[in-house]
Amino acid sequence: MENKDKEIRKDVLNQLRWDSRIDASRIQVTVKDGKVVLSGKVPTYQGRRLASMDAAILPGVVSVDNRIDVELVLVPPDSTVSARAARLLHSQSEIDASDIDVSVNSGRLILEGSVRKFRQKVRCEDLLSHIEGVTEIKNKLVVVPKKNIVDEKIGEEILAALERNVHVDASSIDVTVQKSAVVLSGTVPTWAARHAAYKAALLTTGVIDVQDHLVVAPESASPRQD
Repeated sequence: MENKDKEIRKDVLNQLRWDSRIDASRIQVTVKDGKVVLSGKVPTYQGRRLASMDAAILPGVVSVDNRIDVELVLVPPDSTVSARAARLLHSQSEIDASDIDVSVNSGRLILEGSVRKFRQKVRCEDLLSHIEGVTEIKNKLVVVPKKNIVDEKIGEEILAALERNVHVDASSIDVTVQKSAVVLSGTVPTWAARHAAYKAALLTTGVIDVQDHLVVAPESASPRQD
């Protein structure tokens, strides 16, 4: 296992250095039993998020613990960051930002209010991670669908989406829905399969939250072959 961890660490470092969107010069990587820990400093919040994504997609990686700190090169005023965030949200046709409040405290951006779909809540955070001066995002948005859909129907739609996805073995994933909130559990062989399962829930109509408890186990059953 020690040699395998060394290979994974080398792959993670190479991936981070390759990604031109990230300043990886001060990122440290440790790996034990496939579990990756990222530490150090980056100049942007986006770089911190991207580091996790880059590490997660690599073969043999079981989990990613991101302990990277954001150390801004330039520190714009909170009022400037807040104004930029608000303008960006209001410019998006896919998001109704009329019920969204943005506040910033020492670079920590807080989203409050409501959106109609869970994917819109996630999209807001993705968009604002690009703004210079953001060091952290606290997403407190509440999802309020236009119409209520029964839990059983939501679960059926998610399972059907998993069955259609060639990257996922739906039989290894448990989907539970309670009051429109989804919990995914079970075992998947890769992070790509985990992401595919999460996306199936993310895009399903009526979902207000998704808790991803899936475990990545590289030795688990392979995805189905059609």
